[in-house]
Amino acid sequence: SSDLAWAGAAKIEKVGVGSAVKVNRGGVTLKLKEGDVLESGDELYTDPNTAVDLRLDDDSLIRIGVNSSYKVLQDSKLNSWVHRLLSGVVRVLVTPSEKDGKPGLIKFRMSTPEGTIGVRGTEFVVVRSEGKTELKGLDGNVLFGSLDSDLSQTGNFVEVKRGFSSYILAGKKVSAAPEKF
Repeated sequence: SSDLAWAGAAKIEKVGVGSAVKVNRGGVTLKLKEGDVLESGDELYTDPNTAVDLRLDDDSLIRIGVNSSYKVLQDSKLNSWVHRLLSGVVRVLVTPSEKDGKPGLIKFRMSTPEGTIGVRGTEFVVVRSEGKTELKGLDGNVLFGSLDSDLSQTGNFVEVKRGFSSYILAGKKVSAAPEKF
């Protein structure tokens, strides 16, 4: 399909416990299984027993935890995918890009109802619950800003390094100063 022409197409690599995962596609609930590819606008739900691994075509891995809601969208302006955590927990392992030769390039974008996250190649955890998004850096550096922050204006972001966490609350313009965890 033409979706695969986009960098970062998300394929379901593994479904924990349950063999299928619920996806809302254009108002219809589908059950997708290992090997199926998500389309732009798909919203994936996990229940208390199911976690899902998504593999992107650059080998980055997104593990969506139990009781989570996650959406993928194509951004035609950026010619890339934007990942959106609506609720729950994700762990993300972004493959560093040597081949593009631009160390400052944002490789992976994620948003939540409160915040914007930009990644250059790293591992981190995002926890989203009522009115709050929390980010924990496991490796590398992650840019973390408010929902309407523009990743080209990096001054609006805090940089979360390995071993630090930050959070942002609904309606706030700035993420909290990173603290060791």
